Amino acid sequence: MAYYSLWPYLSPSKFITYRFFGSAWAQTLLAAVFCGLCLYAYFKKRVLDVTLIAFNLFFFFFGMSTSRYSIFFPLFALFSILYLLHRIQAPDLKRNLKPAALALFLILSGFIVFTSLCLIDQRTWFGKGLDELAPVKEAEFIMKNKQPPPLFNDYYVGGYMIWKMYPEYKVMIDPRYGPYVKQVMPDYNRLIGGLHASTINQFLERYPAKVALLHYIATPMIFTMIQSGEWSLVYFEMNAAVLVHKTLIPSLQKEALDADTGPERFKDVKDATVLNNLFKIYVLFDSEPVHAQAILDIYRQNVSDLYWFKEGKMRWMKDMVSQKKEGTNRRMLRMQQ
Repeated sequence: MAYYSLWPYLSPSKFITYRFFGSAWAQTLLAAVFCGLCLYAYFKKRVLDVTLIAFNLFFFFFGMSTSRYSIFFPLFALFSILYLLHRIQAPDLKRNLKPAALALFLILSGFIVFTSLCLIDQRTWFGKGLDELAPVKEAEFIMKNKQPPPLFNDYYVGGYMIWKMYPEYKVMIDPRYGPYVKQVMPDYNRLIGGLHASTINQFLERYPAKVALLHYIATPMIFTMIQSGEWSLVYFEMNAAVLVHKTLIPSLQKEALDADTGPERFKDVKDATVLNNLFKIYVLFDSEPVHAQAILDIYRQNVSDLYWFKEGKMRWMKDMVSQKKEGTNRRMLRMQQ
């Protein structure tokens, strides 16, 4: 996503992808203001700064073409606008622009407040709660129980693993991308694109591992590995799951096998995405949806009512619990018969 073009996100239909939509329109509005001021400076004051225009054009098109670089143009444009206003010395223009500048400031501030309160599920600012987004306890479980390296990990947790688990554990892949671009990344992308028990086995033949640490973003891979019958889910927390190959189960210590996996651990979690991921784990792998229902109750209580997607997610959760109960009842009837 860091390399997406922002041009398509100028469409009103893309509002739901608010991060890209907001970035695209913020840059476009700044570019329009800068262009308007350049035209005023030239026709009214005969001021034309070609270097300034060239720099802004470059960073605007650079940022719109690759989302990762969209952070540069707003800085250049803002200080370019302030510089031009100073250079042309136009007190009347400054006075006339103040109402429009205030209106634009209030509109954008309102959009940021609305987005923060209603659309963002992971509400962290300035690093607050950052540790809640990393697989802290999951990594500690692996280290404490001395699970054998090397590990099979996904793209998302590799960075934290390097910081927390090195040198005892080395990563298979991490978000730097560059070191893996020739071989590991293409192999990993093929695995993600054609996810199946056989493709996982082929991948692990090339990159052998008996223990996996997988972020919930890789939930389809977690489910596929468990459903293959070759892997067991031994521990999971807020962000990731720890799986071990069936050949390691006999060697696991009792403490590892008896690790707490109940939903009471998450009674204070307010992150809608975390609770949604935990619900998926419980509803799919518990024989009865008691734990899934507990997560649904936590979701109902902890997730803000301002969150736009709350009701829709809760309806889906209720449907899943109902389907699970019906399936359990059908199995019990078959057993009684």
